[in-house]
Amino acid sequence: VRDADRHARRARAGGGVGPRARLERPEQRKANLEVVLPGPPQSAGAPLGDDVASSGVAALDELLGGLFWGDNVVWEVASPAAGDAFYAAAAAARYDGRIAIRLRDSERPPDDFEIIDARPGRQYAQPAPLLSAVGECCRRAERNLLLFPGLDTMAEQWGATVAEAFFARCCPQLLRLGAVAYWTMSAGGAY
Repeated sequence: VRDADRHARRARAGGGVGPRARLERPEQRKANLEVVLPGPPQSAGAPLGDDVASSGVAALDELLGGLFWGDNVVWEVASPAAGDAFYAAAAAARYDGRIAIRLRDSERPPDDFEIIDARPGRQYAQPAPLLSAVGECCRRAERNLLLFPGLDTMAEQWGATVAEAFFARCCPQLLRLGAVAYWTMSAGGAY
């Protein structure tokens, strides 16, 4: 009981217990100090353990302790092209299944990814069939990475309300399936 109390006090005081329990101390917020975590840095794509995946960015993996299987990562970017670096880094990391969703002709998913073609007029162009296809693809491998086009693109194609509903249904499904998903959205976007 004493150890549990000590860990709880330490977490409240900002000492943290494990990579997800970090809290800032007031003096750290004021000074805007960089927090250096203990332990050796991970290289991009290095295995982090059975319960975590790599983001493909070693500094981010070190800061977060990796991504948990089922995480949905949304990058707020200045332009759609700004998200490409994050997608490329994730694509370089190790995953059993690699799936990219394509909504527009101009999108060029990585070559070594299974493509779910959701462009207008295609089989998965509507949210419900796309959601089913995502689930089917994720069931083929144990540890999956999904690269979604920007949420802004989905909102333009389906309308903001439908895109929001798709996102709200897809994220819990990916959590249950243990898949890591990358999404982007425009900083200060209309949606």
